[in-house]
Amino acid sequence: MREKLMKKKRNIFDALIICCAILLVFSWINSADAQEPSPPAKSNVDLDALIKEAVKNNPDLQAARYSWQASIETLPQASALPDPMISYTYFPQPIETRLGPNDHRFMISQKVPYLKKLALKEEIAGIDVKAESLKYQREARRVITRVSESYFELLYIQKALELTRQNQQVLEELAKIGAADYATDSTTLNDVLTAQSQLAQLSYDFILLLELKETESARLNSILNRPLDTKIGKLIELSVSLPYKLDELYEIASKSREEFKIIDAKIEKLDRAERLAKLASYPDFRFELMYSMIGTPEGMQVDDPGRDSYGVTIGATIPLWSSKNESMVQEKALKKRAMRQIKNARVNQTNAMINNLYFRMMNAERLTKLYSKTLLPQAKATMEKAEEWYKQKLGSYAQLLETQAVWFSMNLAYQRATADYNKYAIKLQDTLGIAVFAKGDRDE
Repeated sequence: MREKLMKKKRNIFDALIICCAILLVFSWINSADAQEPSPPAKSNVDLDALIKEAVKNNPDLQAARYSWQASIETLPQASALPDPMISYTYFPQPIETRLGPNDHRFMISQKVPYLKKLALKEEIAGIDVKAESLKYQREARRVITRVSESYFELLYIQKALELTRQNQQVLEELAKIGAADYATDSTTLNDVLTAQSQLAQLSYDFILLLELKETESARLNSILNRPLDTKIGKLIELSVSLPYKLDELYEIASKSREEFKIIDAKIEKLDRAERLAKLASYPDFRFELMYSMIGTPEGMQVDDPGRDSYGVTIGATIPLWSSKNESMVQEKALKKRAMRQIKNARVNQTNAMINNLYFRMMNAERLTKLYSKTLLPQAKATMEKAEEWYKQKLGSYAQLLETQAVWFSMNLAYQRATADYNKYAIKLQDTLGIAVFAKGDRDE
C-alpha cells in the first residue's frame, strides 16, 4: 500500500514537471508568435505586379535603359562630317604683291572622308545601338528571373510557416494529452518528453523560418528598389509549366538567347570594321577656300590697286603605307574568327546548362507527383489510423507522434520540391532567353 502511494506521488511529481516543461515550451512559442510580423494591408501579392514594378524601378535595368538611349545619340555623330576649320593670318610685315601689300588672310577648310567610310561608320554605330538594346533586354530578363526566383522562395517560406503553425497546434494538443495519459500510466515519460522536444524543435524552426522570410523579403525589396523593411503580403500560389521537349529547347535558345544575339552583333560590327579597314587605302579629301586682303600700295601707281584675292585648294591624303592598312584588315578578320569561336563555346555551355536545368526541373516535378499522389495520402492515412488506434488503446502514443512527424516532414518536402520546380523552370526560361512557360497549376 505504501509503495503504491509513493508511486502515485512520483507520478504526480513527474506530471507537475511535465506540465511546467509544457508551459515553458508554450511560452517560447508565444514569444515566437510575437516576433512574427503583422500582415500588411495588402493581403495578396501577384507576381506580374512585382515584375512590372521591378521593370519600372530596378536601378540596374534603368542604367541599361539609359545606356541604350545614350547609344542612339551616337548615330548622328557617326554620319557627320568633321567640323570645318577656319583660320586667320596676320602679316606684321605685309607681303608685297603687284596690287599692294597682303595684310590679312582668312581660310576655311573642310575635310571630307571617302564617302563609303562615313556610311560604314554609321552602320557600325547602328550595330552598337542594336547591341545596347539587346543588353537592355538581357538585363530585363535577369531582373524578371531574380524577382520570380525570390517570389517562389518566399512563397515556400510562407507555406512552411503555415504548415509549422498547424503542426504546432496539433503537437500542443498531443503534448497535453500525453501529460494527462502519463498521470494515469497510459503512456511513458520518454514519449511525453519526445512530444515536448518535437514541439520545441518546431518553435525553433518557426523562428528560423521567420528570419528566412525577413531575409528573402529584403532581397526581393532590393530588386524592386524599395526600402528593405517593406512588408510583403501573402503571395498568390501559382506554378509554371513547360510546353516544349528538351530537343526543342536547344533550338529555342539558339534563336532567342540575347547573349548569342549580342555576339552576332559583335561579329557583324567586326565585319563592317574589316570593310572600313580596307577603305583605308582610299584617299580622304580636303577642300580649302582662302581670302586675302590686299592693301593700297604706297608710292606706286598700278591699275586696280588694293584688289583682294581668292583661292581654292583641293587636297587628298596619300595612302602610302600599305603594310599598315593590310595589318588593320588582318586584325579585324582575326578578331571576327575569335568571336565566332566564342559563340560556339557559349552555345555548348548554354546547351549543357539547359540539359542540367531541364533534368533538375523534371526530377523536382517527379518528386511533387510522388508526394502528392502517393506519399502524402499514405502518410495522412497512416496518421489518421494511428490516431484511431490510440483512441481505441490499440496503438501507442509514440506511434502517434511518429506518424504526425512523418506527415509534417513530407508536407514540407512537397512544398520544397514544388518551389524547386518553379525556380528551376524560371532559371531555364532565363537561359533560353524567351518566356516559354505558361502560368497556372500543373497537371498532377
